[in-house]
Amino acid sequence: MNWRKLRRSPREIKFRLRQELLNFKYFVVPPACRPLPDSPLPFLPPPATIRQLLAGSTFASETIALAGQVLEHRIPILGFTLDCGPHLPWRQDSLRKISSGLEYFRKIPYLNPAQVGDHKVVWELNRHQHLVLLAEAYLLSENPAFLSEIEAQLTDWLRENPFHRGINWTSALEVGFRALSWLWVYHLVGNRLAEPLRLQFGQSLYRHGLHLEANLSYYFSPNTHLLGEAVALHALGVLFDQADWRTTGGEVVDRQLTAQVLSDGAHFEQSTYYHVYALDFFLFHSLIAGKQQAYAQVLIRMGEYLEALLGPSRTLPFIGDDDGGRLFHPYGNRAHFGRATLSTLGLVYECKQWIHSSDCSEQAVWWLGRSCPATAEVDGSCTLPSFRHFPQTGKAILSAGPLHILLDAAPFGPFQAGHSHAGCLSVLLRYGQEDLMIDPGTFVYVGDSRQRDWFRGIGAHNTVAVKGLEPALPNGPFGWLGLPQVSLGATGRSSVRMEARYASLTHFRQVTVNADGFMVEDTLEHPQAGLEAILSWVSAEPYVPLGEGKWRLGSTVVVDLPGAVVVASQRSPVYGSLEPAFTLQLSRRGPFPLHFITRFHWS
Repeated sequence: MNWRKLRRSPREIKFRLRQELLNFKYFVVPPACRPLPDSPLPFLPPPATIRQLLAGSTFASETIALAGQVLEHRIPILGFTLDCGPHLPWRQDSLRKISSGLEYFRKIPYLNPAQVGDHKVVWELNRHQHLVLLAEAYLLSENPAFLSEIEAQLTDWLRENPFHRGINWTSALEVGFRALSWLWVYHLVGNRLAEPLRLQFGQSLYRHGLHLEANLSYYFSPNTHLLGEAVALHALGVLFDQADWRTTGGEVVDRQLTAQVLSDGAHFEQSTYYHVYALDFFLFHSLIAGKQQAYAQVLIRMGEYLEALLGPSRTLPFIGDDDGGRLFHPYGNRAHFGRATLSTLGLVYECKQWIHSSDCSEQAVWWLGRSCPATAEVDGSCTLPSFRHFPQTGKAILSAGPLHILLDAAPFGPFQAGHSHAGCLSVLLRYGQEDLMIDPGTFVYVGDSRQRDWFRGIGAHNTVAVKGLEPALPNGPFGWLGLPQVSLGATGRSSVRMEARYASLTHFRQVTVNADGFMVEDTLEHPQAGLEAILSWVSAEPYVPLGEGKWRLGSTVVVDLPGAVVVASQRSPVYGSLEPAFTLQLSRRGPFPLHFITRFHWS
């Protein structure tokens, strides 16, 4: 029995009844639409300005080349390329060759991979961000082949995905993503679309807004789902001069700014990747709605947290889930997506230390119609304070020169903590561009539950796991039961103490940094004797043995952990992909308390 359903409030029941009546009404009698305004749109930067700023740039040539790949129906999504052939499989998981039909969207079992495949793969293609790429390439090259491909794909999609039929209407967030992509396509090339298609396109885009209005995720996923849907609904309200959409979308985003951003600037889902997602959503909305000053205090805090996460290498550490997507231009190295976000934010709020001219072409030029001044580029050395503490989100970050240490004593996220991982007291380490101690990533959301649970479980992270004891129990692919108590204890300029409690286990971890390196001391206490505890250090770099109990890691770090062994492991640098990883492990069994000491030296 689903006890969650039994606990629904009268207000939620009323909302859901109205929602389903509206959905079915739209399914039976698809509504007409309001006419689209002329393109380009006045609330986005003029395409001519964008073209002038990017003409002859490396970004322009890379975009045109990538769009050429799309012309061949080789579509880059997530960590791979879909080779689609002559007809794009809009309702098929192309990796598993599983397709779904055109039933009423409520009848599509989109979370059942046996029937529809991985919905994430299907949806990513149907976000139509590759159509924005084609529009960008057309703007930058004026090659008519790019415009023809946009028209052909839109015509095909509209025929293959009727309103409220099939998997591509099952997620309101995905409808919102597609609507925002279409908005950009219309802004950049709408005045060049053939008139019959332009009318069909406008009708479907208006129906996207009706779908969003009826299906906002107030009760289903009141996180980045609700936020992204509201941003899209507001933008469509601006596009169609629909006051109720503007008001509803704007009010929801305003409320989520307070609800989803913690006092120290972190996003409440405890995922670094989703922090970038949320910051992009809030920032884009603030520009469309003219709320830059109203949002300034919160967005600057989010920027400060992102700056600390990126560190001197300006590379995003993956903590918690990552889904491989992005609000705008989801191409390139996922670990570098935060760079463009931070530079755009820096331009909006005149935070010069965040601006890097090499990062502005991906986002700032398109959103602001401005380029980053070359004088703002820095040399890549660390400008961060040596120690930064984010108490509510449970993060401590130590930086010095190219060194970046991130200590994760974060509590799980809200609701069922669906995007949190169980890496209690994990430590991440970067030295320059080297990923020395890593989070293994996410890999997949649905399909093989063992893989999903391993990647988000404690045993895959840089901490101590005790066999038979779990910090939390998986509750489906997006939930946990029995959450641990995790906290940052005493902190100083060069040391941090963390603590985790679960299943009668207490784990203390002390991290101390000095001029020669740093030391991690682990102490575990439990009333039951004979349990096996395993300390793991997961790296993207191989461990090179130097002698008894010592290994070189990367170009400059030596790890001292007598008795440990190196085992093969895996990492997922982007959703759906796997690469080799290397794990140094030390196992101990005996009466508690158990102690582990790991020393990291600079060579």
